[in-house]
Amino acid sequence: MILKRFSRLTARVVFVAIAVFSAGLPSVTSGQTATPAAPQASLGAATPFPDTTVGTTSAVQTVTLTNTGSSSLTISSIKLTGKGRTAFVQSNTCGTSLDAGANCVISVSFKPAAKKTYDAAISVTDNASGRLQKAALKGKGAAVSTAPTLTLISFPQSDLSVTPLYQFIQTATSTIDMTMYELVDTTFQQDLVALAAKGIQVRVILDQALEKTNNTPAFTYLNANGVPTVWANPVFQASHQKTITLDGKTSAIMTLNLTSQYYSTSRDFAVIDTNASDVAAIETTFNSDFTSAAITPPLGNDLVWSPTNAQPALIALIGAAKISLNVENEEMADPAIAAALSNAAKNGVKVQVTMTANTDYTTEFNTLKAAGVQIHTYAQTAPLYIHAKVILVDAGQSGQQAFVGSENFSNASLTENRELGLILTDAAILNALNTTLSSDFAGGTAF
Repeated sequence: MILKRFSRLTARVVFVAIAVFSAGLPSVTSGQTATPAAPQASLGAATPFPDTTVGTTSAVQTVTLTNTGSSSLTISSIKLTGKGRTAFVQSNTCGTSLDAGANCVISVSFKPAAKKTYDAAISVTDNASGRLQKAALKGKGAAVSTAPTLTLISFPQSDLSVTPLYQFIQTATSTIDMTMYELVDTTFQQDLVALAAKGIQVRVILDQALEKTNNTPAFTYLNANGVPTVWANPVFQASHQKTITLDGKTSAIMTLNLTSQYYSTSRDFAVIDTNASDVAAIETTFNSDFTSAAITPPLGNDLVWSPTNAQPALIALIGAAKISLNVENEEMADPAIAAALSNAAKNGVKVQVTMTANTDYTTEFNTLKAAGVQIHTYAQTAPLYIHAKVILVDAGQSGQQAFVGSENFSNASLTENRELGLILTDAAILNALNTTLSSDFAGGTAF
């Protein structure tokens, strides 16, 4: 009886123990083995790149790939996909596998080739559930900065030529429009013809009122060799403007003519201007002048046109001086300009005028001198001829500014000719002008 009870109790305990033990094991059907847990992958999101200037590279952005599973993640590939993928660059630290719980970093930068929106993705192929992870990429190409620039070129150059201007026209890619009072430079003419032969559209306006004889060889040669060249509108007393515009984007506004015999001795300046408003105004005026159509030239950002606003603009500029005026010009025949200079001197402004001596202006010089204007001149035979047309106001002071252009101080130049100059406030250019004008004044002889 005791044995029988023991046997039943033992059986019951064994049964319970087996049941408890079995509950803690995975269920395995006869003939099968247990399947290990699959790896799991998590790919972080990327934020849109900020607008990036075309041709430049953005800051790097990172995306993290994490193995969130309990076994090793095998990575087959990490690549950029989508239509915009060529605008993105990726590198990574992932290798070919990731241990359970490990992560790696995918670095992406954006380099747009055009002004448009690019869409792409980072695509990761691996052995995780789903086998493909993606992170969207987006970026927008922004226009290249077109902040206007101004560059001053001084003449005579050390090589006694106009090499910077020869080089300037070689940068044209589509068009060259030139208005020139006097063109007696065979190198420049040949360069224009060669550029036209390469497919550059070249157009030239030459003065006929005073320089037709000197300009006729260039007029004939250019027209015979694929460069449309016209005589300037006869409505002007003279077309004394000296401007070259390339591709509708950059203009050289100059005080010098393209006459090679004067390159070695003539004090002159050219300002290379990329201000879109200025260049558009110059091109608009050129297009009308090329057909001798009437036009009131747009003033752009800081242009001084004759016969539009030259005389009042220059008188106002002189009147704005508080400390100093440094002036160079070839002529001193306009009563209004001479009066403005005299009034400035009488008001305590230090006025210095540098010119090549000319007895035609003796009366004006005497009047200016009596008002306190300091005048220094160079002999006609001197190695430096003052051909520049410059007014520098309050050099080195707050509010300094300058005029550089084709306008001489004569009534015809300021009110009847086609002329062009501009008002400058760029500190680097003003400093350079001050250095040159001060040296020229010091080298002249007191009147």
